[in-house]
Amino acid sequence: MGTVNASINFAGLIFSGLTSVMSSYMDMKSIIPIFNKFDQVPVRDTAGLEKVAPFATALQMHDITFAYSEESQPILQNFSLTVAKNKKYALIGPSGSGKSTVLNLLIGNLTNYTGTLLYDTTNYRQILPDSLIAQVTYLDQTPFMFNDTLKNNLTMGEPYSDTAVATVIQRVGLAKMVADLPGGLSTMVEKDGHNLSGGQKQRIVLARGLLQGRGIVFMDESTASLDPLSAQAIEEMIVTDPHLTVVMVTHHLRPTIAQQVDRVIDSTEFVPA
Repeated sequence: MGTVNASINFAGLIFSGLTSVMSSYMDMKSIIPIFNKFDQVPVRDTAGLEKVAPFATALQMHDITFAYSEESQPILQNFSLTVAKNKKYALIGPSGSGKSTVLNLLIGNLTNYTGTLLYDTTNYRQILPDSLIAQVTYLDQTPFMFNDTLKNNLTMGEPYSDTAVATVIQRVGLAKMVADLPGGLSTMVEKDGHNLSGGQKQRIVLARGLLQGRGIVFMDESTASLDPLSAQAIEEMIVTDPHLTVVMVTHHLRPTIAQQVDRVIDSTEFVPA
């Protein structure tokens, strides 16, 4: 009987180990597409490029024309837009109309355009890409969460003071959630944030950006998968913050939000009729 039990226990250990290996294999396999995307990103020569200073006045697009290939029709043609500091903008229109393209141009991901892009008074073609990205919080529908404490998800391991963290938590509307958690900021966030709501994850990503001093927020259909009440709460929190510069992409602009932004740009303006 002892031999049988030992055999069963040993088999259990082997099965448990195989299960763990398979789980790790599936986790690694799931991130292969991410690395494939990195392989497709062209390497840019950054020699002679400069870091940008903290955002001061405006992002400007002057007579921008852009197409994804020489054979395709332009997504933007002679399009101009000024995104002034602390102002709020909504880009509206159907899917595929070029709204996200505008965000990707403004964040520096797309470079094969004609016309002029300016960060304050600096031409985008003179800017180190990473330094521009470091000024922007980019919110999409799938905010990434680490399987770590809530605090580390907010601070990304940086030694921010407790006061700074508490201030940001209050600013993004997470104070009550944190207070209600038995573990507070030490609460573990599950893999992919399964123990958080979609709205809570959006607020955490925004808090990360605020801690890092990022005053520009790009929202790429970021609330599309949330329930209407949560979506409106997130949008109102962001567009009513007087210290944020916001460009929101949406195909469904709520009337209350439309009244609170400084300008609504329809995708029909991207290419002259």
